[in-house]
Amino acid sequence: MRRPRFRLSVRRSLALVVLIALGLTGWRIYVDGPHTHWLALKLRYGDAKARSSAATEIRQSEMLGVFNEIFSGSGIPGFGDEPTALPPWRLRRRAEMLIPVLADGVSDPDPTCRALTLKALVTLTGFRGSDFEKQQTLRLVLTASRDPNEAVRTQAVDSLGSMLIVSRPSDLGAILEALKIAINDPSVGVRRTAVQGLGILGRVQPEARRNVAPLLMHILSSGDDPSVKVKATWALCGFGADHNRLPNDEDVVPALLATLRDSEAEVRRSTARILGNTTSDAQGRRVSYWEQRKETVRHALKESLVDADMQTREEAALALYWFGERDARIIELIKQGDRTRRYPFSSALDEIRKAAEAEEAGDDMMETEP
Repeated sequence: MRRPRFRLSVRRSLALVVLIALGLTGWRIYVDGPHTHWLALKLRYGDAKARSSAATEIRQSEMLGVFNEIFSGSGIPGFGDEPTALPPWRLRRRAEMLIPVLADGVSDPDPTCRALTLKALVTLTGFRGSDFEKQQTLRLVLTASRDPNEAVRTQAVDSLGSMLIVSRPSDLGAILEALKIAINDPSVGVRRTAVQGLGILGRVQPEARRNVAPLLMHILSSGDDPSVKVKATWALCGFGADHNRLPNDEDVVPALLATLRDSEAEVRRSTARILGNTTSDAQGRRVSYWEQRKETVRHALKESLVDADMQTREEAALALYWFGERDARIIELIKQGDRTRRYPFSSALDEIRKAAEAEEAGDDMMETEP
């Protein structure tokens, strides 16, 4: 007996194929999240405004997801309980879909879109990307650091600082070379961002300091824009202060002290403020960042007490106070600084007040003794 044959017409076969395709597409949309697909469509086919807003939203939502993962279960009201946060598995699926789309967007014809897309890509791969995706992103960032548009170059150079944390040691040479090129960029904004990146590199990669420190010290002695030189002072402070410095590191203090005689008050003020920074020692006492080299620093700071810029004088007085100087002129300058910019002068004044109260209490005890 013959079995009956199950036959489908061409029309029914096509309909079945369409239904299966729709089902698979619906399942993929459900797994990835409908909004993720909407963002991908905006990035690929939207106008410049839509592409920019999609890139911005991707970065913000990724930051929100990481924030909630960190604080999840902390029990702190308002932390880790954001109802719009996606579960971790969906965040990863979202990254797998969006990273290639963002990578394509780095070559967007609109410079604003390129900059925002690059920023979103670096954030997403930094938190969710595989090692391969991170390497691809680094190559795109290095290429973008030579973009003809200033805003894109600035964003790319800024991203190099973020990439330092997730890059392989073998990539440090390429990153350093890109930053060396960027500190000679015609744009002040790019140069300022590059100097900041060099500071990060020197702090997180001690072996790079022998190459980074001379570059930053050269900027301090150059005629570069004051805002670039200010960034260089803070960059040197990041790995040149006592608590970060390693035995073989070059001493950056002479280069910093030279800027106390810079022609720009903004630079002198920044250096004096850096020399007044403090930390805590093993006993919990407040000590200067530069305690181990205070004899070298003290003389230059005393010269800054007569600086033409009032804020420089105040910052120099505060730095000297943490080196143990307590004369009336220094106390008066600290009080002046406290009236205009209360922090961190208030901590020194609190210490001065406590010392005075303790001295007064000791005198009262001596007077009451028979």
